[in-house]
Amino acid sequence: MAAFNTVSVARLSPCPRCGHSGQIHVQFAYGDTWQYEYRLGDQVRWGGNDVGRQQKRVEVLAYPEACPKCGLDIAGDYVLSIDHNVISGYRLAGPRETI
Repeated sequence: MAAFNTVSVARLSPCPRCGHSGQIHVQFAYGDTWQYEYRLGDQVRWGGNDVGRQQKRVEVLAYPEACPKCGLDIAGDYVLSIDHNVISGYRLAGPRETI
């Protein structure tokens, strides 16, 4: 992934190595991709290195960063829900899910 943003979310399953179950960062490319850091409820920025286009509701793939406690690469992708430009939710992606 070239330019991206991150969003901090609660883990949906604990780390299989160390059991960490706190916050992780997931990377995504949507909106102005310039390493902005978001949280749920934040509005996505536009007007720079834009990826995608603004829509009423969109889902984008997001890729977890390594476990912040033990450094294990986390398997499985996430899907971010963005409603009216606001990051509204997230879930684990299905096995062959592409968006």
